[in-house]
Amino acid sequence: MPATSTASEAVNGIAFRSDLEGIKTEHLTGYFVDWPDPPSQKRHLDILAASHGFEIAIDEETGQVVGFINLITDGIMAAYIPLLEVLPKYQGRGVGGVLIDRLLARYQDLYMIDLCCDENVVPVYESRGFKRFICMARRNFDRQSAAAVEPQQHIRSKDITIRPPEPGCEEAVEIILRSLPEWFGIEESLAEYVEQAKTMPTLLAMEGDRAVGFLMISRHFPESAEVHCVGVLPTHHRKGIGRLMHMAAEEHLIADGARFLQVKTLSPEKGDEYYLRTLAFYQAMGFAPLEVFPTLWQPHNPCLLLVKSLS
Repeated sequence: MPATSTASEAVNGIAFRSDLEGIKTEHLTGYFVDWPDPPSQKRHLDILAASHGFEIAIDEETGQVVGFINLITDGIMAAYIPLLEVLPKYQGRGVGGVLIDRLLARYQDLYMIDLCCDENVVPVYESRGFKRFICMARRNFDRQSAAAVEPQQHIRSKDITIRPPEPGCEEAVEIILRSLPEWFGIEESLAEYVEQAKTMPTLLAMEGDRAVGFLMISRHFPESAEVHCVGVLPTHHRKGIGRLMHMAAEEHLIADGARFLQVKTLSPEKGDEYYLRTLAFYQAMGFAPLEVFPTLWQPHNPCLLLVKSLS
């Protein structure tokens, strides 16, 4: 998945971002050209929020979203790009190409990324390594507006509260860790994480008064930090909670002067299916692999170090 950061960039007055901060329905006008029954602007915003990955292009002068692309994925092997659109006024200026390139950079380690497109944009994709295949597609045109469908996977941020990092979260951390034996099945390591949560700053993702996720932060130097441990209840996987916690942690660290963030996980050479999911998640969050340390933990558990810039 991503080898580059998902931080914003600007080209010729167009800013490119992978978040929806400050984006409202009024910023999403003029899309789904020639669709008989297009999604509403609210539905458009819902589609982006529920996607596993997306990029948007914003006119810096007007604040209007002038282009977007989104992606859905299993996070392990395959992904599909359902939608890419640039407002007519901004076509021919390379906006679509930048959107594609930014998204592909984030998911470049997946085996397959598929899409369907019109004939006139085939060269755009071919120049980025896509090949022609026979494609089968099914469309329910009476559902084109998506008005009758409620998002089922992602919990909206208004349902989850991210508590600022603070010590004393060992009880919540232990409950969540013990629900994840595929990742934290070694009792000695689990107990160590719980003990560390007594003093280490820890964000909690709260659903009401229940902790459903945590993220522990370790500071080695004023300029850098580490995601020491993170976990989400299995019932709440694939719902965007990990992303919410990471975004909150990064915002906190940037405000506190941190410039770099690192995380350690099991090297993919082990082929562990659960930690391959973990690696895919970190890469989707903009982390890039830096080095493998074969004996930092144990010889049979090589450690992969990933880093990202917080600038």
